[in-house]
Amino acid sequence: MVGVADPKNGFFTLSDKELAEAAAALRVADPDKDNGAFESITRDEALKYLAIIGAKRISLAGASDNDILNRLKLAFWDSQRLDNYFPSKSFGPQPKLRPGDLPTWPNWLAKHPELNNSSLGAMRMDGMRDAARLDTYVFRHFSMSAFTQQENMTGSHLNAPKDIRGAWDGARMAMQNVATDITRDGANTPMSVLFVDDPASSCILVMEILDVKQVPWPEPGKKFLELLKQAQQVKFGTGPNAPLVPMIQTPKMPLIWIRYSYMEGRPKDGSQFTLFLEEKLGKKFPNLNKTKLRAKLQWYMQSGNTVQDAHLRFLVRMLAYNSSLIDPDVVDELQSHWNGVPRDVKAETRLSFFVPALRLRWRALEEIETGIPPSIAPTNCGQCGKKASKMMCASCKAIAYCGADCNKAHWPTHKEACKVSKRLLSDPASFPSNKLYVAARSYTVLSLESGFAIAQEDVKYSGTTNVGEAVRDEYAGGRFQVVCVKPPAYSYGDHRYKGTVVFIWDRRRSLLLRTGPGEAEMARVAGSQYSIPFHPEGYKTWTKVAMEKGYRGQKIYLWARRVGDCLELDLEDIPNQSSLTWAD
Repeated sequence: MVGVADPKNGFFTLSDKELAEAAAALRVADPDKDNGAFESITRDEALKYLAIIGAKRISLAGASDNDILNRLKLAFWDSQRLDNYFPSKSFGPQPKLRPGDLPTWPNWLAKHPELNNSSLGAMRMDGMRDAARLDTYVFRHFSMSAFTQQENMTGSHLNAPKDIRGAWDGARMAMQNVATDITRDGANTPMSVLFVDDPASSCILVMEILDVKQVPWPEPGKKFLELLKQAQQVKFGTGPNAPLVPMIQTPKMPLIWIRYSYMEGRPKDGSQFTLFLEEKLGKKFPNLNKTKLRAKLQWYMQSGNTVQDAHLRFLVRMLAYNSSLIDPDVVDELQSHWNGVPRDVKAETRLSFFVPALRLRWRALEEIETGIPPSIAPTNCGQCGKKASKMMCASCKAIAYCGADCNKAHWPTHKEACKVSKRLLSDPASFPSNKLYVAARSYTVLSLESGFAIAQEDVKYSGTTNVGEAVRDEYAGGRFQVVCVKPPAYSYGDHRYKGTVVFIWDRRRSLLLRTGPGEAEMARVAGSQYSIPFHPEGYKTWTKVAMEKGYRGQKIYLWARRVGDCLELDLEDIPNQSSLTWAD
């Protein structure tokens, strides 16, 4: 997708006849048979897409075709994670993005040839040698990848199934590759090509890179900012008041703004879009004659990234849906004749965008599975009983108040229940064995990989908190379901505790907790200043219940509720485990 092909003159030399034949061989979608359109998704395909994203097909068994497509729209829309730039913050009224309102990525047209050298490129991307340069990278760091740290370490996404089962991973990989190519070559990558290298399928996606927009992620809170600066001091040796270097900063997310054509059906006169791009290339490279320009265009067509058929179709359908999210006035303005876009090119192309840090939020997944928009349950003031505001007890975050006066007045009554974890630490035998009590606080500086690119967003959206803080109760004291998983091979610290830790989370990932006899050792290894409460009798009962009613003693769904700053798991009233999935 970059550069040079012939060492003599820099490009292939093809005759006009050969170039005309190559142009005629390109395939452009028939508007009546556009399999790349979102609207062309069948019910079966939509169910498979939702399944690979993470939703359970069983919960959609009775849903109408329209409802299933709406839930898939939610998945596609929410995965872009651009809430602050849409008029609607939740799925419902059609959001309208105005890309012009977003700032352009700083200096994205600059070339970064060092990325062709993996070792040098890795050092530059790390930001240790040249922190300012990192801000110019569209593909900034591994944390900006479309994949989680766990996926990057294991390489699981590199072996995604070639059929529809691997479509989500394949589409993310394609987006990541384009972002990397733009970073590497800047102005030398005015277009990007993805194609299926299979004689039986001639699908090809041609994208004109119009711009790379910059979308900021949520800024870290005060306490987390302190934690980031501590980490920066360790890694970079900076002072406590030094500004955050790019690697540690709340990163910016690139939105790649494109005009694209998905080609899949032989037209009579070839692709008008490719001729349009040839003209644009001529303006970008005025010193090249027409033959060399066509050769350069042909080189792009032949040297793009290969993508599996099912994976490319998934990506194109996402682009088709994204195009519907853009404000129609913006489209009309950019597609008008005054901007030099011919009518036949407009007919073959769409304006769209993609975000190479593609990952779903768990709140969206809950809505996809249940069809019910998630919301924090309304609650009453713990003191006067009136409707509470968003004010929560600052310590346990399990009880709400209508104001500071009620908060203060209720403290003598609430203080004993507030920090249940203290009693769990000092007197665990005082807790009943038919429940399992787990501190709903974060006691280590480590947070589990929960599907988000970096820790800042993890803190913002998944409920994982700063060190020592409690997780907010989103269920107003009511019971809710959690899944408990005890991986058999998990180990840390003292290996006597190998495979004993239990991970606990709810459907929306508002909390992500862990318990086990080795947690104190884990905290010590991680350098935590806190002692970790543990409920040994409840843990023994949990192990027995999980063995008898769970899946191989390693996974079980249980009812839970908040008790002060602890989570109380019911070990007697066990949900139906037959489907081993969340109850609707």
